Amino acid sequence: MQLAPIPFDEAQRLEAVHRSGILNSDPEERFDRITRIAHHLFDIPFVYITLVDHDRIWIKSNYGCDVSEGPRDVSFCGHAICNRITEDLSSRLFEVTNAEQDERFYDNSLIIEKSNVRYYLGFVIQSRDHRNIGTLCMNDSYQRTFSSTQKKLFIDLGLMAEAEINSYRIGSPAMNSNVVSQLHSGNNTRIDSVQKKKQVIENLNTTMNSQQGSLLDSLSEEEKEAFAIFLKNFPTDP
Repeated sequence: MQLAPIPFDEAQRLEAVHRSGILNSDPEERFDRITRIAHHLFDIPFVYITLVDHDRIWIKSNYGCDVSEGPRDVSFCGHAICNRITEDLSSRLFEVTNAEQDERFYDNSLIIEKSNVRYYLGFVIQSRDHRNIGTLCMNDSYQRTFSSTQKKLFIDLGLMAEAEINSYRIGSPAMNSNVVSQLHSGNNTRIDSVQKKKQVIENLNTTMNSQQGSLLDSLSEEEKEAFAIFLKNFPTDP
């Protein structure tokens, strides 16, 4: 078993984690919506939004179980945040196709025996100053294979989780009046971020209406409505 490495920028990374103000906060629908939609879109039992603290994985939102945290050193997420991130968003993905045959995890009793996890896919969430602070991740008890199109959709959901964290205000939607006023400020950075929002939504729409019909078909009417509201309110902070 290989324990999760410590990133070279660990001190600055932990500072960013705690500066987010989100650690130990209560569950919130804007985060739970992301994990719930990921569950339906990818037909996978367990989805989480996590922050990697000093010695624990703290879970802001989870779908499929009630755990609120776990040990960092033997976790998938602890490994994921050590990814070398580039401008290519795919560099933020950390995938374990079969933990039972992976030299890093095959003898990890917490993962293999207690949790019975075989597949893991995580998207590394970064802070505003580009520190790897957590993940949107999902796992299953057997091997899974996702297409490049599905992974792009997962990246889009990861960017939404990242935007929620980086615009975090306790107990209030990420798209608050301050964000709205900034959208109309004429600032070039804001214009760029609006374009980014449009691109993310376009990617989602393209994927959801591809070959085999809309992926939204798997959602209830209530969840479809919630997803539409979520896209409309997707925070545009860079």
